[in-house]
Amino acid sequence: MESSFEPMAYSQTNKKHRRQLEALKTQLYGKESSVSYRPNTSTVLSTEKSPSTHQHISINHSYLKKDLAKIALLSTLAIGSQLVIYFLIQKKIIAI
Repeated sequence: MESSFEPMAYSQTNKKHRRQLEALKTQLYGKESSVSYRPNTSTVLSTEKSPSTHQHISINHSYLKKDLAKIALLSTLAIGSQLVIYFLIQKKIIAI
């Protein structure tokens, strides 16, 4: 089965991405505030050309740190519980 794949022109792809971005902003902020939305500077990607080939990305990661702390705590509790149950079974305190 042959696939006739032709790459989209850059302008078509760019327009498609803009429409998708506007749709997402409308879903997130509503119709009225999507027009007047001004992104926070801490969440905006830097578009300035830098001497290196990498772009500088400045994003607030506080939510990520909180989520990772919760994951670590719950994982530790789960593994600890499993170890306690294992040793209780080994000592024949709990019978399965």
